[in-house]
Amino acid sequence: MASDNSLKAGERVDLLYPSRRQIIQSKKTFSYSVDAILLAHFAKLPKSRHAKLLDLCAGNGAVTLLLADQTSAKLVGVEIQEKLVDMARRSASLNGLSDQVDFLQADLVDYSQQVPAGSVDCLTCNPPYFQSSKTRQNKLAAYAQARHEVTLDLASLLEAVSRLLKNKGLAYLVYRTDRLVELIDQSLTYSLVPKQVQLVYPKFNRPSKFFLVKLIKQGSKAGFQLDPPFYIMDDKSKYTDQMIQVLKGNG
Repeated sequence: MASDNSLKAGERVDLLYPSRRQIIQSKKTFSYSVDAILLAHFAKLPKSRHAKLLDLCAGNGAVTLLLADQTSAKLVGVEIQEKLVDMARRSASLNGLSDQVDFLQADLVDYSQQVPAGSVDCLTCNPPYFQSSKTRQNKLAAYAQARHEVTLDLASLLEAVSRLLKNKGLAYLVYRTDRLVELIDQSLTYSLVPKQVQLVYPKFNRPSKFFLVKLIKQGSKAGFQLDPPFYIMDDKSKYTDQMIQVLKGNG
């Protein structure tokens, strides 16, 4: 585990499954959760070391670190919160990934306008997906910014994604199921075609809370795939075999 001098006040080191990498977390910032694990499992990155890959709304780097197992290409995580970027960079160093993984502190909309348009092969994103006006925000600003559309709404996100991606480039997102129709509608507005969706359920016989989606820029509307449902826990509040296999790195 990390030595004490690699951590700042209030921080701890946790294991990041299924990779069992070390990740620095803090109660004062938003920690990774199961949606990050499932997004990294769902995404399929290009193998070429020349591919340009981004992880947007990277938080403390969980998805970025997990994706490093999929490719030899360089991965760049973009995150607006400075504290999270600092933690993510130190986590990359702890795992010996600093040469492959980097993190930038930037507003996503500004970033998308500063880099060459149509230059990204593939990206992932675990964005804030609660509408600020409709849900109660956490009192901690770091949590509110990670969960709510304080600085980034859905339209702005999708416009930035479309600008960044090459034609036929791929985007993998995790989002709230109660906003599925909205996401599909707005994605098409920005030439992002949903090609694959998987609904995720917290338990059997409970409504889906979030979903995973693959978007293709300027893709064909034919060939849409709805995956079998994914259940996190069974009716006894234990992880399902599906979830266990993901945590083991199988499937």
